[in-house]
Amino acid sequence: MSRRYFEETQLFRQNLWVWYMFAAFSLLLIVPLLYGMYTQLILGQPWGDKPMSDNGLAILFLLSLGGWMVVAWILYSIRLEVYIDDEGVHYFYFPNSPSWKVITKDQIVSYEVRQRRNLFDMGGIGYHRNRFKKLRSMTIRGSKHIRLILPGNHKVLIGTQNPEEFDRALRRLLSNHLTE
Repeated sequence: MSRRYFEETQLFRQNLWVWYMFAAFSLLLIVPLLYGMYTQLILGQPWGDKPMSDNGLAILFLLSLGGWMVVAWILYSIRLEVYIDDEGVHYFYFPNSPSWKVITKDQIVSYEVRQRRNLFDMGGIGYHRNRFKKLRSMTIRGSKHIRLILPGNHKVLIGTQNPEEFDRALRRLLSNHLTE
């Protein structure tokens, strides 16, 4: 196994604003259903103008709770992992990428460290792919990223919390490639 020059893991769960929004939407979903179940099942009063059956209301609540748990698990599991070694740049974006992808040092035409995205690049948090612009973008935290230019003017944007370290590792990778 070759030595890694750089490695970074970004977790979506580190973004607190996501959890605040998720909690707010959860309350908007769960609280009315709990109130309806309390009103209809405990107090015995029909909930709404056209009430569901007791079983239907319980099933709706369980399905909503199950969907809520699936969304919570997905938000908790989203991660971007990147490392650079002698072979190239390896990245894994769960759940969009089912396996590790490698950009070998031979494929890298050039790269640039970018502090901010402009309006013409795909932006935002997450995994984005634009086949027309030949662009793939992955980021979870912050606005700093590395833009790799590949043959055929394909571009890969990888978000990073440590652009200086990423840049240093890429320079080392590409200088090793030139001396071979």
